[in-house]
This record gives sequence, C-alpha cells and structure tokens, in this order.
Amino acid sequence: MNVRHYMNIVESETAGGQCFPWAFAQYVAARAEGRAVTLVHARITPPESRPFWHAWIEDRGRAYDWQTMVAGLSRYAGEGWPLDAFYETYAPIDIQRFNGPVGDLRRKFGHTGPWRALINIVENRLKGFRIRTKWVGGGPYSDALWTNDGDGDWAFPGEMLRVTVEFEGKEVAGLVASYLDQAHGGHLAVFNVGVHPDFRRKGLARAMYDIVEKKFHDKVLPYPGNEGGAIQDFWRNRLKDDPETLNSYRDNIGSS
Repeated sequence: MNVRHYMNIVESETAGGQCFPWAFAQYVAARAEGRAVTLVHARITPPESRPFWHAWIEDRGRAYDWQTMVAGLSRYAGEGWPLDAFYETYAPIDIQRFNGPVGDLRRKFGHTGPWRALINIVENRLKGFRIRTKWVGGGPYSDALWTNDGDGDWAFPGEMLRVTVEFEGKEVAGLVASYLDQAHGGHLAVFNVGVHPDFRRKGLARAMYDIVEKKFHDKVLPYPGNEGGAIQDFWRNRLKDDPETLNSYRDNIGSS
C-alpha cells in the first residue's frame, strides 16, 4: 500500500472519530491494569499530506493507533510503530500528553478528543488579563518558594511552575505548582494560591489550575492534609465530574 492511499484512509477515519475513541479506550484499560502508558493528542503531517489531529498511545517505546492496530495499515500493522520512526514520519506538533485520569475531560467536552477547547477555555476566561509563567528548580519548600511560611521538610524533586495573573500592570492572582515527593503522595499539586479580593469569583483560580494541567500534561490533585473553607468548595466543584477521585480525597476536602 502506498503512502498516499494509506493517508486517504487515515484522514477519512480520523474525521469519523476512530482514532480518538480507540486511543481513549486503550488508555483507560491500560491504566485499570496498572500499566504506565501515555495518551497523546497532536497534529501530524504525514508525507504528501496536510496536517490534521490524531490520537495514539505510547507504551514501552512504541506508538499504537487505530489505523495500525485495528485497520492493519502500514508495515507495523498489529505491532505498533517504534517511536522514533513514528515521530520522524508524522512530525507531530501541538502535542498534548496525558498521564493521569482523563474521564473528567471526556465528560466536560462530551467526546474523546481532540480537546483543543482546553486552550480556548483558558484564553477566554483570562481575556483582559496578562498571564506569566516561570519554571524554577525544585528543592526544599523554604528555598524554592517566594514565601518562607512552609514546613522545611517538604521537598519537590522536580521543576516548579509559578503562574501569575496581572491586570493593568499589577499582580492580582498567583500560585505555585509541582510534583510532591513520594512521601507526600508524589502527585501534581498546587499551593500558595492567592487571588486579590477585588478579582475573586471571576474564574481566575480555575484558569490557573487549567494552565498548570496544560503545562504539566497531568491532573492537579488536592494538597495533602485537611483543607478548609473556600478551598474545599473549590475542590468539590472541580472534581464533581470525577467521583472516584473526589471520594478518594474526602478526608482532605470533606463532603458537600
């Protein structure tokens, strides 16, 4: 089968939604089995073709998509592409990688992808505001953050992301995000969240959390320890479409 004929089939089936639901189902099944796989959405540009959105699974150095594994197309039919060959052939751009729960995204958008609206939602919510993001090195809490009000035993082994929102040249909201060390759960968490009183209830905190998830390609989960007040309400609302995660953090955020 020549490349042009292969891509005609790929494009027609992608338009019909085959690659996204298949990749989503495979990803969910793999996670249920405890396998560390990655769900990928991106625009690809095959030889002699135009760019279009595509979805696949990456697992143990190979890429698996509907066209290869179900339709039996390409020389890697039934076995998946070696990652280097896949990326060299299709030159993915606008890559979104997902390693955490994705059920809430499917419920939010009503489909299995592409979730391009994630970017549009954040941009629309922050219209009129200026967003700044800055990566900084991980380390002890007191050394890594701009404030020194934390427990020095906390450690963040990876990079930390600082997100700030400015309005008319003044900072009106901000937060810090990083993966926690394994002793405290190892998941992506947000802390030092602040929104100026004049700018609360405008969706800024929600938008900043969305930016963090987009940058890390992972889901933010509640901070360890008991949360109180408004932050409990925030988390119950944010996780309302993900009852499994919400239930697992009842001790942190309480119940409505």
